[in-house]
Amino acid sequence: MRAILIHAGHDDNADDRIDSGLAIARALGGHVTAHVNTPMTAYVTTDPFGGTVAIGDAMAVARDHSAALIATLSARLARDDVPWSVTSSETDLVEALIVSARLADLLVMSLGNGAPPLALHPPVGALAIAARTPVLALPHGIVFDPAGVAMVAWNDSHEGAHALRAAVPLLQLASAVHVVTVAEGGAAGSATVPATDALAYLSRHDVHAQAHQRTAGPLTVQEILVEVADELGATLTVMGAYGHSRLRELLFGGVTRYAIDTAARPLLLMN
Repeated sequence: MRAILIHAGHDDNADDRIDSGLAIARALGGHVTAHVNTPMTAYVTTDPFGGTVAIGDAMAVARDHSAALIATLSARLARDDVPWSVTSSETDLVEALIVSARLADLLVMSLGNGAPPLALHPPVGALAIAARTPVLALPHGIVFDPAGVAMVAWNDSHEGAHALRAAVPLLQLASAVHVVTVAEGGAAGSATVPATDALAYLSRHDVHAQAHQRTAGPLTVQEILVEVADELGATLTVMGAYGHSRLRELLFGGVTRYAIDTAARPLLLMN
């Protein structure tokens, strides 16, 4: 995990993303790429006859702001001890990051990013589905600590396995790793797959994790995962993204959507 792609921007969480990406690159001997996105479609409007009109002055101002941000980022990164580069795009944010992440080992994003509450795919969710690159999603005001406590939400799904494999370099840096399974009914373990295989896989990578098993009841699976993460003092949750239908998660809720909407700690997501 040496190619770290960071969504840079003018928002309040940009510094947290940059600091988190640098911390990971520093710990793993990696390189950071800060990606500045200025979607020009935001400066195109429609006329009464259905045509499109570009707002030239606004586009020029946006490009000036983007150039200023690139200069500021370059000056900041040049003072650090991590190899770096800065790239930019003018297309849709998600589309641009999908392209940029093709040869990245990790994409650092912020949770939310202004998505409307009922958006089918918030930017983080859309990227976890489409980028085929693990996404480290940060809550507001949080800088990721590579030496913190990691919790893996394990359900033996393909998505969970992808996330676990992708997270290994970060789990190797963690001070402790916990693998948590939640049975969705009946006696503990009756409706879930034990974490035995996950623990064995991690041990082959010198990650010696502890297993925890809970049973859903009055609390949902997602609520139990939050409760256990709080008990363990976890600073990272690793989980597969969207094991169920995306539409189902939008309409009825689900573990991934709940995590994206409410997370108080960084999430490592992969589909």
